[in-house]
Amino acid sequence: MRNKVIEQLMEHMSIAHIFKYIWNYPPRDVLSSLLRRIFKNTTWDYSMEKVVNSKKHMNVQYLIDRWERYWRVIENRNRDCSRLLFNFEGKTVLELGCGPLFGWGPMALNLGANAYYYHDPFLNRATVESEEIREKYFFPFWRELEANFGSNGMDFSVFYQAMIKRCSEIDFHKQNENVDLILSNSVLEHIPRHDVAHISSKLFSILKPGGHFLHCVDFGSHGFGGEGFGKLYHANSDEELHNLNLLRMSDIESILVNSGFELAHATVYHSVAIDRSKVNKSWGHYSDEALGAQVVLFVGSKPRH
Repeated sequence: MRNKVIEQLMEHMSIAHIFKYIWNYPPRDVLSSLLRRIFKNTTWDYSMEKVVNSKKHMNVQYLIDRWERYWRVIENRNRDCSRLLFNFEGKTVLELGCGPLFGWGPMALNLGANAYYYHDPFLNRATVESEEIREKYFFPFWRELEANFGSNGMDFSVFYQAMIKRCSEIDFHKQNENVDLILSNSVLEHIPRHDVAHISSKLFSILKPGGHFLHCVDFGSHGFGGEGFGKLYHANSDEELHNLNLLRMSDIESILVNSGFELAHATVYHSVAIDRSKVNKSWGHYSDEALGAQVVLFVGSKPRH
């Protein structure tokens, strides 16, 4: 009965609003209702057919290249050694919105992480653990990891079994200060704006003192009205469009700091020159930098006691 109530509520929610309920209901109650809704009403379909036929999801070089590229940008812009803090050896890792195939989890475990937690209500374990995905994705991914980072002494079968065992969904109601690293890629911009601060506080509570985070946020249009920012700035800044909360770089910075995090830097990866004459007046309180920052990499930590 409880699951049916949750499912009925979600029928009238945007994808982004689902995140609110993940924090307010036990995961097992939410998951079955989520999956029914997802496959019927959205394109966030992580079924076997969709995943196997996705060039993006099945590209075993994609996540490695993205990880390396992000750190090249951060190091080039800031001239620091932040990447050394994200050494996976012996760490417990959480990835928010990992996608259909454990995201950076296999890489983290291959590089020595003790455990990898994920939070993605769309992930389907039956798909992930299927023989087809094992052979078509995880085996070539393992070979790519070996080629890029060297052998860790595990053959594929040992690596695969360890990965399946050590990749698990996080229970936010039980975890407390036991995660070393938090990662997310293009997730924070999809969470309803009135929930972002609450979720940031939740993340703060599960991160160990001295733990670190990397959030990549895409403030662009995500296809709404074209590339870049498209028609996004034609809308009122208080609106939420196409599962985008329309928060800007300065908003995310404030939310992270107000949650208690120390922000080392917000690195602008991609930016676009803004023509103020074509921007809705409701955006007037933002600086040109905040409006023009399209993709930003936020790196920081939780202070030690």
